[in-house]
Amino acid sequence: MTKNTRYTLLTLTLLSAAFMTTAGFAKPAAIAPQKLTPEGEKAIAEYTGALDGLRAGLKAKLPKIDEARATSFLATYEKEKGTMVTGKDKNGKPTQSLKGGSYSDPAAASASLEAAKPILADIDRFLSSDSLDADLAKCAVLADATPQGLAAFAEQGAAEKKLIDDLLADPKLMKEIWIAGGAKAGRYGDAMRILRAIEAQSPRAKEGVFRRLALATALELAAPELCGYQNIDPLKRYAFYEKSYLDKELDAHFDKHSVWLLRQVVNDPHTEEDMLWMREMLWNYRPDQILASEEYTARYVGLMYSEFGHRRAEEGEAGPPYTQLQRFIDRGSICGGKAFFGRCLGRSFGIPVWGARLRSHTAMSYWTPKSWETILGVSFENGFWTVDQAEPMRGVYFLNLAYARDYPDEFVKACRAQAVGAVIGEEKVSGNDSGTGGLWNALALNAMRVTVAAHIPPPPPRKTPVPGEPKPRDPKGYPERLVKPVVPAELKQVTVDQSGVMTLPAVACTSPTTNTEKVVFMKTREGRMNLHYKRWELPEPFTYEIDAPQAGDYALSAKVVTVNRDLFFLVTANDAKQPVRMEMPYTVGKWGETGAVTISLAKGRNVLSFTRTAPVDFIQEGYRFAGPEFGGITIQSFMLKPAKEEP
Repeated sequence: MTKNTRYTLLTLTLLSAAFMTTAGFAKPAAIAPQKLTPEGEKAIAEYTGALDGLRAGLKAKLPKIDEARATSFLATYEKEKGTMVTGKDKNGKPTQSLKGGSYSDPAAASASLEAAKPILADIDRFLSSDSLDADLAKCAVLADATPQGLAAFAEQGAAEKKLIDDLLADPKLMKEIWIAGGAKAGRYGDAMRILRAIEAQSPRAKEGVFRRLALATALELAAPELCGYQNIDPLKRYAFYEKSYLDKELDAHFDKHSVWLLRQVVNDPHTEEDMLWMREMLWNYRPDQILASEEYTARYVGLMYSEFGHRRAEEGEAGPPYTQLQRFIDRGSICGGKAFFGRCLGRSFGIPVWGARLRSHTAMSYWTPKSWETILGVSFENGFWTVDQAEPMRGVYFLNLAYARDYPDEFVKACRAQAVGAVIGEEKVSGNDSGTGGLWNALALNAMRVTVAAHIPPPPPRKTPVPGEPKPRDPKGYPERLVKPVVPAELKQVTVDQSGVMTLPAVACTSPTTNTEKVVFMKTREGRMNLHYKRWELPEPFTYEIDAPQAGDYALSAKVVTVNRDLFFLVTANDAKQPVRMEMPYTVGKWGETGAVTISLAKGRNVLSFTRTAPVDFIQEGYRFAGPEFGGITIQSFMLKPAKEEP
């Protein structure tokens, strides 16, 4: 993300054969406290000595902080924890509740920021210097991994010991890891094993975006059992994104992302097959949500607004053999299903995504070139994410961290302050509980706040949404309102083959001729245009004028894409009193052809009209429904084949 674009912050068969040998890659096991072997005891002594030696050498080089300022700052910062309020319930029993805390008090955070500023100014020369970075990074890594954790990994064998030795002998790599947030759950050995395996499989993994992608994969997937990633093969995941990038299937900003942002891309719990289907489905079904300008903040994830019945699947709705994600969009889903779908959809195009939720409600947030956005009724002010057991976080903390990282020259100052905390053995700041951490870690948090406050306009106040979901409508500026396409004449041409079959482009309709609330004219990546009939809004007819070479019956079919079952159009030819019901196939996001229905045409000019029905409460309650009168339909063309006369 460049500064001039910022306004507010943040078929596996396609995989190359070189990566197929990784299918059996072993997942790292959890490292629990245990009695070490003699080799482990030797290793822990080595790593403890290294950490103690670094700490002793660095402590003498740390700047002195005015004691009175430090005391005043910590007293102010402590108030971010909130206060316990006593009261009584309706039965007169005493109660206690926390007022503030959990990063929910902007006034307390602002007070901490103001108290921190003079101290940060005093130590700015230290925080701005990179002269101690090699030692600070190594100390931070050793402290985060812990000598016990490193020894437990190293005692597994000579290869494991070498991985740790290689890491601790590589200042550049340790600094990269340090800036990128460290290995998940302190699993540096597992991260190194993944990184070296990726480098062994891919010659590209040591340079540029591939280097950052490899490191992000290794760091983020090092502790899968703590984060819901148990089914992810890290080598396969890296290979998927490497090939996707080379095939130009990812968002144009992908190769500009930092290691930390790429960590938010590679960590989806769904399979690579799921993500391949996501991309194919969206290119077929709603390419306008991919090709839209960046003014449309819901690029790639707009289906979260435009689709989904808000309902639980009912008994007996198992349907055909399809994946859980395909089922969610087909039969409807409550908040959790939508959120899982949306996260996977964004990440399939290389978009960083962070989970977000309320109590009893699950949603998502995602990166755009101008800001981080939330969706499905959760704001950063009241959202949190605890599925990542290794790093639970409140939305406000995440946003501050994400936005500060957009300014790396300033963010590194916060990293140095955090590393000083490791030097003196301080408690870290918790992303879940405000007011935590020792002096230097608290200063690091407020250094990030200073950066964000200096660059990012404060957001307008927002009401806390009621738990549950609002009516999921397209946001202001959705693609069909941003553009009013004109269909080129050559894309409207009706063709007739030698057997008399007429092919009618779907965008050749005489009404409407551009986007409406219901009908969308979409460009495709192949340079064609398709018509989409939206799930939302009341039914609207779209019509065609065609010249039939002869009167008689014609078999009408269409080439379509659907993501829901049991859809249909009502087709009327000319002034026919009874429309014909034209059933749509369930194509699971791929292109398919409808069965043929028979219509009667006159010789010469004819008018064909397509529409469908909706219940009277559709506008108020349609968001809850999933069934035959709902679900979008994308149409490429209609075919009209003269019916054969009986002998």
